[in-house]
Amino acid sequence: MTGLDLLARLRSEPEFKPLPFLLVSSSDENLALPPDAALTLLHKPFTPDQLATAVKTLQAKAGGVRRNPATLKVLLADDSPSARRRMRMALQELGFTDITEAMDGKQAAGISDGQKFDLICTDFQMPEMTGGEFTAHARRAGPNTTTPILMCTSETDPQLLDDVRRAGVTRLVGKTASNQELSETIRLLASI
Repeated sequence: MTGLDLLARLRSEPEFKPLPFLLVSSSDENLALPPDAALTLLHKPFTPDQLATAVKTLQAKAGGVRRNPATLKVLLADDSPSARRRMRMALQELGFTDITEAMDGKQAAGISDGQKFDLICTDFQMPEMTGGEFTAHARRAGPNTTTPILMCTSETDPQLLDDVRRAGVTRLVGKTASNQELSETIRLLASI
């Protein structure tokens, strides 16, 4: 029985429908996750900080605690103006107003060293410093060692994607993801 099979079986029982569920996976492929507000995915291998972030996310979901996106700070790093615009629009549609933008990983690293963010959204391929290098930088020290990091990428190389997961990316989403998938992922990571 897979973890997704177990989740489906639990969700078929009324008393287990709202139970928070942490799915740990070593799969390099994007899993077809069911829409489930009480589900958090954690990729292996993971760091203690990534586990802590996942548990905090589940605790917030279990308590029904939803944060107000207008009070949350987001760092958005992408070298493509059109990709930044798409992500900013998705964030704004969800109610986020405090969005700081960086044009590459190096600029994002400098910004993230100086302030705590509630969510970081980054691209993978960027000049100066890749999204993976930026993620590793943010996870090493500073105020964002446990901040959820969403990486939006067109990269498909399993080894490179595994490397960014090990660096500390919380969730990967494809650049071609639907607006709904992008919004659902942001909602889950930000607990809104």
